[in-house]
Amino acid sequence: MDQNFIKDFSSQLKKLADDFKNQLMGVRTNRATSGLVEDILVDYYGVKTAIKALANVSIIQPNGISIQPYDPTSLDSIVKAIQASPLGVQPIKDNNLARITLPPLTEERRKELTKLVSQKQEEFKVIVKKEREVAIEAINKAFDAKEIPEDDKFRRKEEIQKRVDETNKLIEQLTEEKTKEIMSL
Repeated sequence: MDQNFIKDFSSQLKKLADDFKNQLMGVRTNRATSGLVEDILVDYYGVKTAIKALANVSIIQPNGISIQPYDPTSLDSIVKAIQASPLGVQPIKDNNLARITLPPLTEERRKELTKLVSQKQEEFKVIVKKEREVAIEAINKAFDAKEIPEDDKFRRKEEIQKRVDETNKLIEQLTEEKTKEIMSL
């Protein structure tokens, strides 16, 4: 077992935390963000492509998004994909771009979104837990194969748990921030 094991594990957890943060960007709040539409997949000449690869997405007001495709012929496909998305909005075609105006969130919708954020949090905590189990299993195998001494085994397990705790704390912090953002008027 090499010395980079803990570093590799830490970078894997960092990637998971970044993925979680990116997924939270796609959850709607009172303000429009490009993250709401950037990852919506569009059928572009038979290939599923994210809007961010097909168009320039910009914020035009606190509750407005403008999408200007690089290829004007893809505008209809982008509009259809947005209409079919769980965002629940109707884009308006204006010359060679699409505009989205987000209506204010109702109290009921805010609660639904906070539940969604909590579900995502739990999903990522489960993924982190599985990563920890895989890492600990690798440490135990290395110990059984006499690749590492017993002291090293316990030290590595403690280090793994420390990194898991830090990642879970970060995930909880991001969830709390997003929930506050959703619930603020």
